[in-house]
Amino acid sequence: MASAVRVLISEVNPGEGDVIRDILIRAGGFDPVAYAQDGLEAAQLAYRLRPDVALLWEDLAGLRGAEVCELVSRAAPDVACVMVTRAQTDEGRRAAMIAGARAVVSIDGLEMLPDVLNRLITVRRGMPLSALASVTEAAQAPLVVMVSSGKGGVGKTTIAVNVAVSLSQKGEKVVLLEAPGQLGDGAILLDVVPSSSFMSLVQMASLDNDLVTGSLIRHQSGVSFLPATSDQPTAELSQFDRVTTAAASSILGILKRSFSVVVIDCPSNLWPLASYLARRSHVVLLVGTPEDIVSVRNSATVTDLVRSAGVAKERLMPVVNKAAPSGFLKPEDVAKAAGWQDYLTIPFDPANCTAAMNEGVPLVTRTPNSPAARAITQLGERIVRRGRKIAEGVATEVGKEY
Repeated sequence: MASAVRVLISEVNPGEGDVIRDILIRAGGFDPVAYAQDGLEAAQLAYRLRPDVALLWEDLAGLRGAEVCELVSRAAPDVACVMVTRAQTDEGRRAAMIAGARAVVSIDGLEMLPDVLNRLITVRRGMPLSALASVTEAAQAPLVVMVSSGKGGVGKTTIAVNVAVSLSQKGEKVVLLEAPGQLGDGAILLDVVPSSSFMSLVQMASLDNDLVTGSLIRHQSGVSFLPATSDQPTAELSQFDRVTTAAASSILGILKRSFSVVVIDCPSNLWPLASYLARRSHVVLLVGTPEDIVSVRNSATVTDLVRSAGVAKERLMPVVNKAAPSGFLKPEDVAKAAGWQDYLTIPFDPANCTAAMNEGVPLVTRTPNSPAARAITQLGERIVRRGRKIAEGVATEVGKEY
């Protein structure tokens, strides 16, 4: 059973406090904890008693209601101030809200006060403590990691899937978001058959937490997965014009409320959405390979694209995949062409990577001690270190190991 709402009541004219008290008592569920006779007393009682709600008349003596709101919002931010006005005007409402009031009720609408307070308290009590921690504690702030590349076939999705799984194994609550413009490779690597997708969500008139989280696939690794397309990709891709930055922003914002890490598998040619997602990311993995000159050139191009979008160098984490000891091109050739001052390598491990793909089992799960799996696990650890430093606002040195 929910506890009674503790209310501080103020009054200007004798008897006004009693009127409000009687309305609240009749409604039930409210506990009037004190009366304040002027503005200063209202501010002092709000700070000392910490009621759930402080009801403040706009024309309180001494300190007026707006001044009390400003003081209480600073001294006792957990107390919700509700302004009571003599007349319902737009100007008065705006002034109250600017001062920090959570709601405004006119003297003619006092009978509606219990409903207003109940709605206000429902919202405040419904906010989980984890949401507060994600704001106040940098170590608990959700991280967004985008994985992109200049061309297909370099292992971008393999790295995105396995980084997500490796972070889940380390205790992170991870969701893998497959951006549109792809044909469902993530579902193959995870051996799942999606019934809903990013594309099906963007066709909805509006999105909410239940709709987005209800569309996720829960993989046995602990990773939640939102594929780009469902099992009906042809029909969904015909609606590609519905993919907007606003829709992506809404989906990403909802996912950040429920997960500690959001990994986005995003093709670089999805422009301007890729630009937007890169700017929203704490870490951007740019994947290239030393396989051929086209891959090397495209690694340089995608680096320039991301940097031109306004992504700071310290947020970039270049990765040279399929690095082999022999070959015409070396990892350092890719790094030099792309201007990468600091990069990681994932060794060429075709036997284990191909077997994992064909079996639909993530590499870091199937063969955790294989060379590529170990490198990806270390990559995941570095992503979290770098991302947390970015979240704290202290990652400023390019090339610094975090």
